[in-house]
Amino acid sequence: MSDNIIKSFYASADLSAKQYYVVKPSSGDLQCALGTNSERTIGVLQNKPASGEAAAVCVAGVCKAMLGADSLSVGDFLTSDTLGKLVQTAAADEFIAAMLLDDSDTVLTSDVRSVLVMHALAHAADTGM
Repeated sequence: MSDNIIKSFYASADLSAKQYYVVKPSSGDLQCALGTNSERTIGVLQNKPASGEAAAVCVAGVCKAMLGADSLSVGDFLTSDTLGKLVQTAAADEFIAAMLLDDSDTVLTSDVRSVLVMHALAHAADTGM
């Protein structure tokens, strides 16, 4: 039994230094690009593709992902920041890309942690507002 679903896309730019970052759909057939500020995402990049190469993207389930904030907790809903890292949703109507599953020790920016990839829209109650 697998813990995730991996789908192949094509990197629309060099993503060889972006393993575990959030990706979004890009123009063209099955293209993906680095995620940006609270946009709709397709999942988390699991390999290191150069431009035009196959990008293995976790589109559902549990995988490793790059965090972009300190002090996150298990169960926090996460969205993409401007760099494709996961940060806590801060406002209603932000797109949720994942939920944090691992805060076994202090969570720091640029940690790689286990997340549950999900696709949802944050409501005020999801953001602690």
